[in-house]
Amino acid sequence: MLCQISRSKKRRLTSSVHQLLIRSQCSGANATVPLYSEVIPNQNESGSHTVFLHGLLGNGRNLKTFAKQVCKETNSTGYLMDLRGHGKSRLPTTNSDSTASFAVCAQDVAQATESIPVTSIVGHSWGGRMALQYAAKKPSESLERVWLLDTVPGKANSSVEQVIDTVDQVVTNIQNSSSGTMDRKQIVQELTTAGLDQGIAMWLASSFDGSDFGFDLSVVHDILPEFGTQDFYGLLDEILSQNIKVDLVRGGKNQEWNSGPDGMSTLRELEEIQQQYPDKFATHVLPKAGHWVHVDDMKGLVQLFATK
Repeated sequence: MLCQISRSKKRRLTSSVHQLLIRSQCSGANATVPLYSEVIPNQNESGSHTVFLHGLLGNGRNLKTFAKQVCKETNSTGYLMDLRGHGKSRLPTTNSDSTASFAVCAQDVAQATESIPVTSIVGHSWGGRMALQYAAKKPSESLERVWLLDTVPGKANSSVEQVIDTVDQVVTNIQNSSSGTMDRKQIVQELTTAGLDQGIAMWLASSFDGSDFGFDLSVVHDILPEFGTQDFYGLLDEILSQNIKVDLVRGGKNQEWNSGPDGMSTLRELEEIQQQYPDKFATHVLPKAGHWVHVDDMKGLVQLFATK
């Protein structure tokens, strides 16, 4: 169910990206929550519809530049969603008993897109995990393709846990400070002093509003253990058996794909799935890109979409 935020007729004609709020019911511990989405319009009403899902601690805006290019190349309307507990899809304070899980977060997306004939769903990192959960249930009969952007199977990388632990500590420091607030420059300093990379610190600070980051830490802590327990390959097999195509794009510079015995077994597992579904499952490597494939090699990534 789509509810448009106030828009004048003039803005409808001139704005390249429209803001919409996708709402669903919110009551009970495992109910769906309101999801915010920014829509990239397509003048051709007969075109396709593509949903974009961001990674952990991010929001839909992280994929905006890339998504606009993809929609232009593929004649598609795009939906940049903020997943549960992220960006503008924050949990209501009256819903403090709500718990998050991969399944519930994916159900949020299914509920929010029930009136949209989704043809493709694209997920970066954790967003790819949500795309798998969503597609396995096939809530949309129109769904044709799933894109996984550097979505690595298995438990969350230790660096992710370090980032979350650091943010936890910074939030505690803010709460204990006399002013109860910090500016973004101070946040970057706090994060880098705690050991985070400057780039990661600046990215996290970009969502900081003076007293809080743009994500609910309670949601993050709820879902973090599920990285290691999600049946990644089982979901992939279930999706492929439904005649939905899946493209997995790896960042060639992301060492997580081939570090240690888990990395080697991951690549072998993917090769076996590709042999089983040669016409439905494809893996692609962008040699110049790290984990942020849509930033590190946006041109190469968009070209992949354009050729499908």
